[in-house]
Amino acid sequence: MDGLGEHSVPIIVSKLCSAVVIGLLALGGYLIPKFVSKRSRLYHDTDKYEKIICLFNCFGAGSIMGMTFFHMMPETIHLCKHSGLFIQLNDSIFNMCYPLILCGASLVLLAEHVIATRDCHPCPDFSSGATKHEESTTTVNTVDQNNIIDGSKCTSITCPGHEFTTINPLYEIDCLEGGKIAEPAPMRVNLLERIRNMCKCRGFFLAIALAFHSIFEGVALGSSDSHAHVWLLFLGIASHKWAAAMALSISLCSGNNKKSTIVTLVAIFCLATPLGIFIGMGVSKIGNIYAGIMNALAVGTLIYIGAEIISHEFSATGMGRLFPLYQWLTTIAGSSLMLVLVIIDLLYIPHHH
Repeated sequence: MDGLGEHSVPIIVSKLCSAVVIGLLALGGYLIPKFVSKRSRLYHDTDKYEKIICLFNCFGAGSIMGMTFFHMMPETIHLCKHSGLFIQLNDSIFNMCYPLILCGASLVLLAEHVIATRDCHPCPDFSSGATKHEESTTTVNTVDQNNIIDGSKCTSITCPGHEFTTINPLYEIDCLEGGKIAEPAPMRVNLLERIRNMCKCRGFFLAIALAFHSIFEGVALGSSDSHAHVWLLFLGIASHKWAAAMALSISLCSGNNKKSTIVTLVAIFCLATPLGIFIGMGVSKIGNIYAGIMNALAVGTLIYIGAEIISHEFSATGMGRLFPLYQWLTTIAGSSLMLVLVIIDLLYIPHHH
């Protein structure tokens, strides 16, 4: 890459435009569930919208996988090899991009399925006005069943010989007061308390996990050194960014979260990819070895995300006998589109390596 030559400025402009558009797509994806929900209430036609959204998700996942395997992975392997990121083993070399790719996928797996464990557990059954711990015969006195049914007021209940795990730690059952739900104590308005409350928010870890892999997607785009690669990555990221935003929207809006909390988490998610793009632009000027590391982590992230979306969408039931075929066809269509773009890139776009 030649400093700030005639080719660098247009690439920078392309990256900045990509950052803005991807951020807007994320915001638009967040608003889609609200629109669909409103339409379904008015016209009672949720099945049609669910199928359309599912097919778009499959197309996006297919484009992610195609972009990753046909374009990103070969270039990442080449970049790592020529930047010295390998181990010499007698007459052979072991390219370190492969364990880095696995590391990228493993980190997202850790974030989404270990750190972001399910934060919602079913409330104890108070249908008879009392309940029992599985290993205890002592009962809790009468509880206001109407409040218990409201999931926002369920929490971790701790009594002598009893322990239940439920939803909201702001509410607790006082055993000395006949098991009645006590109102939450006033919250301390300080940074630490705000962070704790944020972590208790439904959808918090999902937002952080999505932001995590969004940053690495942005790094891959920002560290690219050709127009074709930039726009190819832009298409791959844009094709699924809205779907991830929809998942986050559904999770956040299904809980009793404050509006300020929702706005904060949505802003973090929307700005994650643009931030990654800026980081990648800086990395590309530091050295190929760092760009290779970041790209390898991004490849692992994209492989994991693409496979996860496909697995999730194909597990949907009640869509009709032929619907899985339509899902498969749209997935292949997404991958085929990326393959065509890669072939055009190789045929008509000059490469410096």
